[in-house]
Amino acid sequence: EEFNARKFASLAGVAPFEISSGSSINGGFHVNCYSHKQLKGIFHIAAMAAIRFNPQMKEYFDRKKKEGKKGFVAMNNVKNKLIHQMYAVVRTKTPFNPEYVYKRAA
Repeated sequence: EEFNARKFASLAGVAPFEISSGSSINGGFHVNCYSHKQLKGIFHIAAMAAIRFNPQMKEYFDRKKKEGKKGFVAMNNVKNKLIHQMYAVVRTKTPFNPEYVYKRAA
C-alpha cells in the first residue's frame, strides 16, 4: 500500500473526516485527533507564512473565507494544499513552479 499525500495529510491532522452516526443526518467534518502534533504545528506555521508571503495561497485562503469557511477551516485547507504541492514536487522530482497550472482530465 503506497503512502500518498492524502495519507500524509491524515497523519499531519489536516485531512477532513465526515462525522456521522446511523441516526444523524449530518455531523459535519472534523480532523483526526490522533495526528502527529509536531507535524500539525509545523504545517500550521508553514500555512501562516504561505498566506502572508505567497500571493496564490493568500488568494486561495481569501477565496475559502468568501465561501463561508471559518478561519481555522480555511487555514486547514491551505495546510492540505501545501502537503499536496509538496508531494507533487517529490513525485515529479522537479523544483516547485509557482506558475504551474494544474490540468484536469477532461
